[in-house]
Amino acid sequence: MLRGESLREMHRAGVITDAGWTEAQGLSWYSTRRGERVFVGHAGGTAGFSSRIAFSVPERMGVIVLLNGSAPASALALDLAVAVSEALAAVPPTEPAVRPAPIREEWRELPGLYWWGEYGSELRIEWRAGRLTLLWQEKVPDREPKPTLEPTDDPLVFIVRGGRETGERAVFHRGSAGSIVRVVVAGYPFARLVEAQ
Repeated sequence: MLRGESLREMHRAGVITDAGWTEAQGLSWYSTRRGERVFVGHAGGTAGFSSRIAFSVPERMGVIVLLNGSAPASALALDLAVAVSEALAAVPPTEPAVRPAPIREEWRELPGLYWWGEYGSELRIEWRAGRLTLLWQEKVPDREPKPTLEPTDDPLVFIVRGGRETGERAVFHRGSAGSIVRVVVAGYPFARLVEAQ
């Protein structure tokens, strides 16, 4: 397996092949300058086929063109590489993802699937974006808002925030074995179907 350091050395321009520094030769790979952008790549072909790879190491982007016939694969690949590079430059930088807060130890057994058999209604409780969240079985599953559970002094009693049940209580109950067996939300009893992980 080729080490990354060796590959970078192969990409490095060693011999400039023209006075305008539009091309330079590396080891098997060569660099082509388009304005201020430099693309590393290689072309190839045989009777009836042509190809070109061009990539920008700093942008972690590249294109590969495979053509039937004798069309200019290199020109197309470099035009595409410039277009992609310009498009990437126009995209505002993204904020790094923030790891959500871990669920509190005393709440780890609460998320899961709950079922109200009398009405065939399903309720999922998940830990989302640092909050216990209620996901009702609905025809429109992505409807907002997703109600969340606001803690109280009792680790098994919460206040619902958001949605139709806002302000109502959600109370978790333990069975004789000590595990969570149901949750009562706004007076509606849901039996636990999925054990806590």
